[in-house]
Amino acid sequence: MRLTRNEWIKRSLRWQLWDKAALLRLSPSTQSEIVKVRKQVLAIGRNINQAVHAMNAANQPESSLDISRIAAALIEKCAEVKDVLMETRRVLASSIGGEIAYWTRRDEEQGG
Repeated sequence: MRLTRNEWIKRSLRWQLWDKAALLRLSPSTQSEIVKVRKQVLAIGRNINQAVHAMNAANQPESSLDISRIAAALIEKCAEVKDVLMETRRVLASSIGGEIAYWTRRDEEQGG
């Protein structure tokens, strides 16, 4: 987790003593990965927004763009993005859940 011994001890104590420690106390490496994923999701949102603007432009009466071609590509990409986001969510939930279990010793209480 890229923590010094001192940081590890402080983090261990905080997790054991604070009820809501999980809200802001993920390890720096986990937090960094979450920030990267957030940036990627924002970029995906911008791309989808651009595609919707293109569809709206193609839908104008004076447009020479083929809306069915644009819409088909957008629908296909949205399906792909949905699958990737769902898998990313599953992996993040598992990873963060594992970190929380590590710090709170929840896994030991459940026989792990």
